[in-house]
Amino acid sequence: MRRRDLLVSVGSAVACGVCAGAPAAEAGARGCILPKDGLSKLSSTLELRELSERLITTSGDPQIDRGLGRALVRLSRMFDERPGFGFVSDDDSPNAYASRESQVPGTWGTVLFGRTLFNDLLSHKKDKGIAVLAVAAHEFGHVAQFRSGLEDELLRGQKTVKRLELHADFMSGYFLGTRKREDPSISVWAAGKTFYEIGDFQYNNRGHHGTPDERVRAAESGFKYGSRAEDYKTTFRAGADFVLETFS
Repeated sequence: MRRRDLLVSVGSAVACGVCAGAPAAEAGARGCILPKDGLSKLSSTLELRELSERLITTSGDPQIDRGLGRALVRLSRMFDERPGFGFVSDDDSPNAYASRESQVPGTWGTVLFGRTLFNDLLSHKKDKGIAVLAVAAHEFGHVAQFRSGLEDELLRGQKTVKRLELHADFMSGYFLGTRKREDPSISVWAAGKTFYEIGDFQYNNRGHHGTPDERVRAAESGFKYGSRAEDYKTTFRAGADFVLETFS
């Protein structure tokens, strides 16, 4: 598959201002997972016809565009998923989101990256965008959960989405471990710091993602699988077993 072909589906909404001006909270997001119709509410101001008919792949920086395009191709191949991808206004609450809804023809699901979060993570100059990729991999992990049906297994009997989030962290860690194995010069320090900082202690909140230590532990466990070159399907299931056995 050529990079340009994949960007039509995975990257067609990159930096086009998807849902600009619509606060993410209005969609009723459950942490970083949009509920049914959540994407439609976020997308109320988006010209979907234009999105599907033309390739929009610019962030305003050609070098960032090229790196993001390559990363989206790599993520799509690893996770075997083809979600739509776009940016969302997140001035009030930096975040990224995954949805089951598809707004771009030829895709399944959608990943939305907050502009503020994206720029904040890019400020880690030394990590060369790895923190951005860690978050993107987390959202691709959610899309894989939705399409495989694993979401129901992880949420069964739970009052929060923590297990779902920690499994996505595990798969993000797997992606980082794979990249580190392929290129030992890559620094994953900023990505680990990001996992720690976005942990929370809202145990009774439905959107509780896990404590800082739990999020780092899940990502580190996945990282080990990537470092050992374990195959994706084995890792996806192993991540689920790890989360089910380790976290209540």
